[in-house]
Amino acid sequence: MTYELSLETHPFLRDHSLAGRPFLPLASGLDLFVHALGLRPPFSLTHVAVERGLLVNRPASVKVAISDDQLKLLDLRPGGREVAVFSARVAAPGTGPADEAPGDHLSFSLTLGEFYGGRTFHGPLLQAVTQVSGMTLTSVTGTVQGSLPAEWIPGETRARWDLDPKAIDGAFQLAIFWAQAREGRGLLPRSVDEVTVLEPLPVGPIDVRIDLVAIDDEGVTGTIHLYSDGRKLGWLRGVRARWADPRTFRSEREAS
Repeated sequence: MTYELSLETHPFLRDHSLAGRPFLPLASGLDLFVHALGLRPPFSLTHVAVERGLLVNRPASVKVAISDDQLKLLDLRPGGREVAVFSARVAAPGTGPADEAPGDHLSFSLTLGEFYGGRTFHGPLLQAVTQVSGMTLTSVTGTVQGSLPAEWIPGETRARWDLDPKAIDGAFQLAIFWAQAREGRGLLPRSVDEVTVLEPLPVGPIDVRIDLVAIDDEGVTGTIHLYSDGRKLGWLRGVRARWADPRTFRSEREAS
């Protein structure tokens, strides 16, 4: 399945920019995988990886290539060249991850207004975190807001996302908030061992808890838990993100 992307047809891309350069979010790639396969919950994607960032400052064509259980999102370049952007595998859902000990509460002064005002690279359409309810040295909890496809893509015919990229990216944003409040640094997701969705994500609020199981000089590794009204909706296990210079966290709109 092939998709055409541009800043004109997909204006949300302007709100996912590093150093003023718009890139396709990993969360959008996950939605394209689920859409191309026609997956319905419960389902799992494993071995999710960012192979190469897809810069979309000009129109781009991408294709979901499926071979057995292997998925690749390919950037279709002139001359027939195909470059892998994201990759994943399809798997049956397994047992959910265990909860980590919460640890001692950590006070923080960073507000969401300050965070979205210049401490992350997410512009208005992608700003999903509505509340940060708690933080420790190794965890953060909060709430993110889902979305509808037409809010991001004018004229989109899908009534609902196959896997809401605003909700998933919002969970990544919550991790970046922790990194900025705790370390004064940014984070960029690189890979996820497992994405499991047990039931459709609601358009309304989704409660998120992130357990950070490893923190080192390279970055962090953690598990993201998704809830609605106390029910577990799914999880992202083995999320790996690398530290990033927050000076690159500038939107395309700010740079233009």
